Amino acid sequence: MALGKPAYFGKVKDLIGFFASLGRRSLRVPESHNPADHVIAKLSVNNETMEEDIKRINYITEMFEESYAADELKELIRLGTIKNEQEADDEQQATMAYAVSIWTQMNVLFRRAFLTTIRDPVLLQVRFLQVVVRIRRTDF
Repeated sequence: MALGKPAYFGKVKDLIGFFASLGRRSLRVPESHNPADHVIAKLSVNNETMEEDIKRINYITEMFEESYAADELKELIRLGTIKNEQEADDEQQATMAYAVSIWTQMNVLFRRAFLTTIRDPVLLQVRFLQVVVRIRRTDF
């Protein structure tokens, strides 16, 4: 959802293709970026660039409205696959427990941070230099 309108509905694997099909190079998901972070950035409004951001978001939502995924969403709504309130409450209560342990979650987060750091060699060098400078300051 962006500005109260759907901007995308579908599988995550199709998200990159959808943004690439929008026809604007700035909307394509870069290979080195997390698709979710990219989408959040493109669908958010910054106070300094509000007009430009709103135009971009309106463009994305209009393109989605014309897409096959929007037709799929409308069909799901028409068929009544949206759950009633009782079913939604029951499902929410059943899924309130964490699906994985804290150790698994921490492992995933550390691995993601490590991969992000390794993918950007300049950032890795800067962080290394920060540690070296910090060690030298504490020695004197």
